[in-house]
Amino acid sequence: MLRAIHNPLTSRPIIIPSLHPPPIPITPITHQKKPITTHSHPKYNPQSLKPTLQKILSHFPTPIDYAIAYGSNIFPQSQSQSPHTSNIPKMTDLIISVPSTQTFHTHNLSTNPTHYPPLISTLGPTLISKLNDTLGAGISYTPYITINNTSLKYGIINTPSLIHDLLHWESMYLAGRFHKPILVIKDHEGVEEARKRNLESAVKVALLILPGTFTERMFYGVVVGLSYSGDVRIVLGGEGRGKVDGIDMCPRVRAELVRGLPRGLRRSVYARFSGGDEDEDGMARRVVLDPRSKEIVERAVVETVRWPSLVQSLKSIVTAGVGRSWRYAMEKRRKARGGEI
Repeated sequence: MLRAIHNPLTSRPIIIPSLHPPPIPITPITHQKKPITTHSHPKYNPQSLKPTLQKILSHFPTPIDYAIAYGSNIFPQSQSQSPHTSNIPKMTDLIISVPSTQTFHTHNLSTNPTHYPPLISTLGPTLISKLNDTLGAGISYTPYITINNTSLKYGIINTPSLIHDLLHWESMYLAGRFHKPILVIKDHEGVEEARKRNLESAVKVALLILPGTFTERMFYGVVVGLSYSGDVRIVLGGEGRGKVDGIDMCPRVRAELVRGLPRGLRRSVYARFSGGDEDEDGMARRVVLDPRSKEIVERAVVETVRWPSLVQSLKSIVTAGVGRSWRYAMEKRRKARGGEI
């Protein structure tokens, strides 16, 4: 679906695809004591899984500010990748944001001690929370946890850290995850507002990178591809429905998009220029008038994502344990070979 938004800089509207993708034809098995699974069915609505997921969430210590579920067990990517045709057990992926990771780990060590590798549990909640908050993207994942017969991978993050990345893209690790379909299990006004701003930022980056005429498929491909490698050219090409053209992308409009980029990404883009105009307007004009502007934005995305992603992967070996991390890496590799993200 396409929609028009008012362009304050010109008299012409900007036409962009809706940020809400069409419903995916899948159906859940919703019995409380059975694992969450989905299969192809035209009447499937991911919202029907919320009661089951909320019951799972109740097994974690409170308070919890915000929680989402995501991944192919909630939003299967194709009929061939449903649990009924795959030999790889499906995990339900959760991100849980809390007011204090130290408070969470203090209580979770008591209520769910098996969630922690033996070495990590001996560190105590203070050191665990420091490890959680200061390395990588500020989130710690634990895979292969079973609650109500459902296999889970859950990540814990401070709510302020989540909001910060959604707004500013300092690591883009979580901001990129939120460019893809998610199911909100527990809402939080501050996070939801930041999530909307994050999607607006993704649209701005996509418009700076895409050609003047593009398809809806190309648009979604760029947005989803931002957090994978930053090299969004790999997702361009191919024809899709909903051709978008006639967008006024004169230098003035493009400079406005640059000024509206998240702080972390904007700083990375500006760092490629030295001397000349130092004010915000001047730097934005220099970026858009440079013939390499698209490549500059792409490279800034790559560098924003690369280091936090690497550190996060290394941190997971410690926080989740070598055995769980190795098993998870091997299953992700098998899924990738089958074309599943």
